[in-house]
Amino acid sequence: PMAELYEQAVKRRIFLAPGIALLLLLLSILSHALAALAVYAIADGIGAGLSVWYALALFPPVILITLIPLSFAGWGLREGASVTMFAFAGMNADMALAISLTFGLAILAAALPGAVFWLAWRGTSAAGTSP
Repeated sequence: PMAELYEQAVKRRIFLAPGIALLLLLLSILSHALAALAVYAIADGIGAGLSVWYALALFPPVILITLIPLSFAGWGLREGASVTMFAFAGMNADMALAISLTFGLAILAAALPGAVFWLAWRGTSAAGTSP
């Protein structure tokens, strides 16, 4: 109960403070733009011919669709959404699927160092010590 009240107070403070809310909004926009630019780089690397503007316009909805809790980490949903969305840019399904899978593997590779750290920390806390 006390932890829940504290959590609600923190959320209220964040959402009622315009400066913090604006910062969070800008960071969210930046993270989506960087993901779209990563997709553009992948597409450029495999010769898919996707423009940066199409990547910036079509990939953020793909990210939104991956948040639907139907699969593990959005796998499958991201691929289907990518094939559908990149079709609007005139891309064939094979290229869109390759881009989506490469992006998913890149995200997985980027998360692995954090997973190793988390597993090491979890193991030390189970033994009764903290890092």
